[in-house]
Amino acid sequence: ARFTRRGTIRCEIYTRRGSGMSVADEIAQIVLDAYEGQSSPGGVWFRNATPQERGQDGVWTRTDVVIEFTYDEQK
Repeated sequence: ARFTRRGTIRCEIYTRRGSGMSVADEIAQIVLDAYEGQSSPGGVWFRNATPQERGQDGVWTRTDVVIEFTYDEQK
């Protein structure tokens, strides 16, 4: 039997408040480029990578990149 598995990767990016969102945007773009539309040798497909600005907390600003993945498991 073949089963399709789905999951989510969340990459949290913290930059110092006041350093500007451009640093977080640059890092988020690196993560997006690394995952979006890619597959692993084991058959994991990465798609729908989305950056999400999460806001400030103390001296930090948080940006997440959320990546969905799927793979098939055979039992």
